[in-house]
Amino acid sequence: MVSRTLPGSPFSRTVNVQQPQVSIQPRDPAEANLIRRFGFRCTLFLVFLRFGYVHELLWYELGNTDTYILFITNTLAIGAALASGSLRRTFTANPARWWLAFLFWLLFATAFSSWRSESSSLWLSYLRNDFALLIIISGLVMTVKECLQVAYAVALGGLMNVLVGRLLFHSVENGRLFIDFGSIANSNDFAAHLLLVLPFVLFAVLTKSKPVKAVGILVLLAGAYLGATTASRGGLISALAVTAFILYRARGVVRGAILIALPIIALIFLTLLPDAIKNRYATLYDDDAAQADRGAIESLESRRYLLQTSLQFTLKNPLFGVGPGEFANSEGRDAVAQGLHGHWQVSHSSYTQVSSETGIPGLIFFLGAIFSTFWLVSSVEKRCRNVPQLRTTGLLAYCMMLSMIGFCMAIAFLSLAYTYHLLFLTGFAIALNRAVQKELTRIKPPTQPARPLSPALPQFPAYHRV
Repeated sequence: MVSRTLPGSPFSRTVNVQQPQVSIQPRDPAEANLIRRFGFRCTLFLVFLRFGYVHELLWYELGNTDTYILFITNTLAIGAALASGSLRRTFTANPARWWLAFLFWLLFATAFSSWRSESSSLWLSYLRNDFALLIIISGLVMTVKECLQVAYAVALGGLMNVLVGRLLFHSVENGRLFIDFGSIANSNDFAAHLLLVLPFVLFAVLTKSKPVKAVGILVLLAGAYLGATTASRGGLISALAVTAFILYRARGVVRGAILIALPIIALIFLTLLPDAIKNRYATLYDDDAAQADRGAIESLESRRYLLQTSLQFTLKNPLFGVGPGEFANSEGRDAVAQGLHGHWQVSHSSYTQVSSETGIPGLIFFLGAIFSTFWLVSSVEKRCRNVPQLRTTGLLAYCMMLSMIGFCMAIAFLSLAYTYHLLFLTGFAIALNRAVQKELTRIKPPTQPARPLSPALPQFPAYHRV
């Protein structure tokens, strides 16, 4: 190709056009940091422990003996995170700043709590055991490969959930199932947890080898059935929301296959589920079924009362609420003072739990963290969509969106505001976004400006004949 040149000048005026090739970008020194790499290994084990609830299983099987395995792993991970600069990598992201604001507002609300010592204990536990996970995940997970490993660790935790649920679940009189021990012993909490972890199992099915796919499909089916046997009506509504999102995003043959498979799976579940559980689900739309199931009626009336009371507490204490973890005590004391029988229960909605216990500002920070995290995950999925090298990463972001939709819908019916689940999702979204940005810079380096005529000669404006 002949270049256009200035007469009498050896310097070409050809504009450099960026070629579609992979550039060699300098490696982030933090990736090779030995402390960070050790911390990442601890992080993988920590994720498996927490999502698989392995530490609680060991406690149960060893006769209520604490092995301190979670405490040791968490301490090592947070120590490595702080020593390797994780605070800076974490709080440069907006979702983490929302959570930091929520953490400090919890502290302010604790100062005005109706029971300061109990709220202080909750705040310290939240900081040490739950908020720390945000810093650990977002600060120690640096590359796309490491993000995939964390996702597979969550999926492995989902396998543990299904095994524990299948082996250690027991039926109660109304046909519902519950676990004998642990943080997710409650049927509704277990259903919400499954809604979070099963999308990661789906990711493993879509990206791993055939043997793993076969195991993953079994885990998905068993997990869905176990979720159905919890008879959690909130879990059912959340699962329908996830299904609607999948159908909305699916196209062509995939959507058709889903529309064919869903009725078949539903029919199989209806055949296998006990009549008591089917009758409980029927209370969502059938008044006769609702009247026949007295337990469902009492549960609905109790939840309605607690929702109304939590809204009243929010309006009475709009700035700081009644104090973190103090809704049940405040409701009970108020009811007794009025000569009524108090429920002494949590609000059964994470959103009103936050508003009634930390005030409206706390709810704003809480919702801000959730929505900014979902927006970040969605932006990662969009950026990976048309990049063949990042197809797997795009699938991970999509599955994270399913996880967030299911869990955030489920906690509208549960008091799980102060657990690690949402903080993990935010930390993972930050790590995934950072890793994808590095890969996009490597695959599609920024366009360089045109080369000047000469480093020694200035470029003059074009000469026009008058």
